Amino acid sequence: MDGAKKQVFTRRITQANKTELIVILYDMFFAYLDEAKTGYENGLRGTDESLDAIRHASLVLEHLKDDLNFRYEISGNLFSIYDFCQRELAKCIYQAKPDGLFVAEDLMKRLYGSFKEVAKADTSAPLMKNTQKVTAGLTYGRNDVSEVSLSDSSRGFYA
Repeated sequence: MDGAKKQVFTRRITQANKTELIVILYDMFFAYLDEAKTGYENGLRGTDESLDAIRHASLVLEHLKDDLNFRYEISGNLFSIYDFCQRELAKCIYQAKPDGLFVAEDLMKRLYGSFKEVAKADTSAPLMKNTQKVTAGLTYGRNDVSEVSLSDSSRGFYA
């Protein structure tokens, strides 16, 4: 993942509440899958970058599994789906075929829509406090809207 994408994800994480964080993890998963697919184009075995992207996507799934609350019955079902997707990604590495990427992507996209709807309904405050405020639209570039970080000089730290 290039630096610009990492910066976008970092900014989103700093402004997110607990359910938006799950949606961001899904977005990261899909970004890694897109990177992995490019390495398998034209029937190639896969590049080192695509294999790294698969490993990172698997780590995102591991994080999603760790975030489950097993007091609820649905968590067991989600754990099974995440575990199955991880095994499909592992098959991509040892079989050198991209088939598992598409299977995992299909399953995760079905869940993604549901989590996105839940995130829209969640009006809780962002989890991170004392982060920089990001405002879009104060300045306009030639082709897009620029974002400006407005920071409080103390950000919660006093001496």
